Amino acid sequence: YQRRVHGGLAAQTFATGGLSFWIPKYIVWRNAATLDKANAYFGPILVVAGLTATLVGGWIGDRVQNVRGGYFLVSGISGALATPMAFLVMVCPFPACWALVFLSCWFTFINLAPTNVILLNTTPHDIRPFAFALNIFVIHALGDAISPPVIGVLNDAASGNMNYGYSAVVVMMGVSSILFFCGMPFQNRDTETAKSKSIDTSGSEVEFELEDKI
Repeated sequence: YQRRVHGGLAAQTFATGGLSFWIPKYIVWRNAATLDKANAYFGPILVVAGLTATLVGGWIGDRVQNVRGGYFLVSGISGALATPMAFLVMVCPFPACWALVFLSCWFTFINLAPTNVILLNTTPHDIRPFAFALNIFVIHALGDAISPPVIGVLNDAASGNMNYGYSAVVVMMGVSSILFFCGMPFQNRDTETAKSKSIDTSGSEVEFELEDKI
């Protein structure tokens, strides 16, 4: 399950990092705006999408917490909705395309709250700080730290055709969705496993017998 969470978030962070870095330049390449205007439009889109989608994702997560694999389900669906929105950006004319840019960002950010709950619930409490630190390292090392140069290489390889580099954003959104869906069967089991472990005051591990609910 942790591999699926880390992998899904790394793929998503690759996509959002590449999108944040390259979308203004991509819009200029599409002759839709100057670089200054593209940055002026995209900045508020990113902020508003991030804030509102994170809140909505948390609200939805609260309502699916009793659904088997619900947090992974929300994350998978959000990625599945973001992927076609991001793809349509390549074919839709501006200025209507700005709505698709917003929606692709918005659906991508929906899963931030549910995935953090997954990490919290499926990790024994004594190693949660390390688990979150590891997650932060993995998603950035494999995500937004490498996506801008990788997309740049793809653009150069395509003789400046930025649709090729942008396609990597679309693909990684789809990959994140698939990985989240694959985590659904394991969420409840691993949550129960994490609950069964506790550390007593002396530091020794204590395990409690739980009824098998799988």
